[in-house]
Parts: sequence; C-alpha cells; structure tokens
Amino acid sequence: MPSGAPKPEHKPIAVEAGCGDIPTVSIDNFGLMDDDDIVKVYVKLEGDLEGLTADAVEFKVEQAKYDPTCSMLLLARGKTKMHRLHAEKLRHHVEPDGCKFRISTKNSKLIVTLKKGVPEYWDALRAPNTLPFRRGGGGAPR
Repeated sequence: MPSGAPKPEHKPIAVEAGCGDIPTVSIDNFGLMDDDDIVKVYVKLEGDLEGLTADAVEFKVEQAKYDPTCSMLLLARGKTKMHRLHAEKLRHHVEPDGCKFRISTKNSKLIVTLKKGVPEYWDALRAPNTLPFRRGGGGAPR
C-alpha cells in the first residue's frame, strides 16, 4: 500500500446479539430477483411476521469508507421475535440512497429494493467468502 494512502476502513453495521428481551432469529428463507438496475429481496409475511407494519421494520444499507463494499441490515419486529436479515458484504456495489423497503399487503410480502451501483448480475445476496491470497504456494511446512 502506498505510504500516503489512507488505510482502507470497513465498518460493518453493528448488530446486537439480541434486541432487549425479545429473542432474535435469522431470516433464512427469502427470494431474490435481479432486474436491470435493481435487485429485489422478498420475505414472506407469515407466522410471527403476519400483519407486519412499516413501523415495526428497521432497514439500513451502508457503504464502507474508501471501499465499494456495502452492508445491509433488515430488522422486523414480529409478534414474539425479532427477525433479522443481515449481509455484512453484499454481492456487488449498491447505492445506499436508492435502497428502500415496502410492505405489500396484497401479496403478504416485505420487499427490499437495492439500487445497483454497477449493472452486474446478482445470483446471491451476499458476497462469497474468499480466503486472502498467500504467497509461496501455501503447502504444508516441511
């Protein structure tokens, strides 16, 4: 890294282990649709999330400083649990100001819209985990 360049800084969104006395569960069942300049994430509002209102939803998308990496946090307060969908690193760059959510009462879904920063295809919400490059081959020591 050049000596005058600032150190890259990635600050993921702080996520509490729990939200007070309400148990927190992860949202693992969601749909993803890639459109031209947006990506939509669909969460079915059933069970504990049935009848969810916009007042019970917290949504944040943040971009890391000096890095195009973005993170997303969606918290939805159900009747008995806090439901959380968290992506520390999204698949590709998004424009945080163009991201939003809405609740479709007709289809009983929570719809998150992510505005793409670059027109790349999204086959997943989260970026794949990769190990850093290691010089020297990385075999077992002799």
